[in-house]
Amino acid sequence: MSACGQQLVRQVEALKAENSHLRQELRDNSSHLSKLETETSGMKEVLKHLQGKLEQEAGVLVSLGQTEVLEQLKGEGLYNLKFQPPALGPEPAGRTPEGSPGHGSGPSKDSFGELSRATIRLLEELDRERCFLLNEIEKEEKEKLWYYSQLQGLSKRLDELPHVETFSMQMDLIRQQLEFEAQHIRSLMEERFGTSDEMVQRAQVRNGPAAPTHIVTGVWPALAAWALCGVLPNRAPRPGVLRTGPAGGEVGAGGRGSRD
Repeated sequence: MSACGQQLVRQVEALKAENSHLRQELRDNSSHLSKLETETSGMKEVLKHLQGKLEQEAGVLVSLGQTEVLEQLKGEGLYNLKFQPPALGPEPAGRTPEGSPGHGSGPSKDSFGELSRATIRLLEELDRERCFLLNEIEKEEKEKLWYYSQLQGLSKRLDELPHVETFSMQMDLIRQQLEFEAQHIRSLMEERFGTSDEMVQRAQVRNGPAAPTHIVTGVWPALAAWALCGVLPNRAPRPGVLRTGPAGGEVGAGGRGSRD
């Protein structure tokens, strides 16, 4: 066997080992990311419910003429003040707006002070959860880039196979192995992240002020369509360079010396 053939066989063996490790990581992470998607959907409902509750609390505070709590929340960036104190007329001294006997301003302020502190703690907890979810989304996007880099590397290896005039069983086996590995990676990606349309749809849903920058650049539609197509192209698209893959190894976005 020639030196070139031996080198290609070693590359195929290294690729098999690398993909075995990748498959194990995918199995380990699938349940966690499924749970994350469920929690993300639940967070939207929680935030909607919290916003309605804050609006109700703000209305009560304004009706009592106690807007200093709302101003404090607004100053800390935790609430967008939408209520303005109305022109309140004199109220009966012995009853509150709820119709219960009044007990003086002291207990009322203490009660709403506790309520505002509890609200602030809840908002801080939700903000921490939001940061966690954004961090998990960022990790998922980096994983996608790593998978794309693997497919780009396979595409480049196929392009670099020597073209021989006569049929070579060895070259044909190597080519079939590379194409099989590429198809297997595409199948894992579709099982892990869904179809290309589903990946693009999720990226569009996440598109917003807090979305990672590479989600909104228009890279994903082209990459998803390329990565999940049936045949590797001669020239792979370039999503950028991702140095660290899910396993911690260093990889390039398009292999070495990609052509324009």
